[in-house]
Amino acid sequence: MVLPGLLRTLTGIPLLSRGPASTIEKRYLCLTSAPDPASVRPEEVLERALDMVHNSQKNYLHKCDQLKSIRQDLTVQRIRNWLTVKCQSQLKTLYAEGIEGCHMELSAYNLLSVILHSNNYRDLLSSMSRYPHYYWKDPRAYEMSRVSTSHGGLY
Repeated sequence: MVLPGLLRTLTGIPLLSRGPASTIEKRYLCLTSAPDPASVRPEEVLERALDMVHNSQKNYLHKCDQLKSIRQDLTVQRIRNWLTVKCQSQLKTLYAEGIEGCHMELSAYNLLSVILHSNNYRDLLSSMSRYPHYYWKDPRAYEMSRVSTSHGGLY
């Protein structure tokens, strides 16, 4: 049986067609079963939630928790647009689908993430090699590579 407001995918996992919740701030909870339809926020509420995160003076961990919660609500409703592009883990798929976004800025964040989470020069070079040659003609890309390769004396 499919609950009202849910769609079934080919795999049988229910996804919300549109969430009714109006709460802007919501803690992230790892889903172990279908989401409670009443707790999922619709796109217009998720936009306000993202603005709240950007303007918040709260700490990094709180902001990460809020961003994961936003990403989860986007995912269970199959929302795939500019708002979803804000979630870096979805970027490759979304950009491949032709959705507009800030490719260069988010590429820089990706390289910084590699620096923070890996002490391996090979990982950094591998990440840098995935970007098309025209990226490196952009002045922002040059600065990104300069910072990436000089971080902490390791690179």
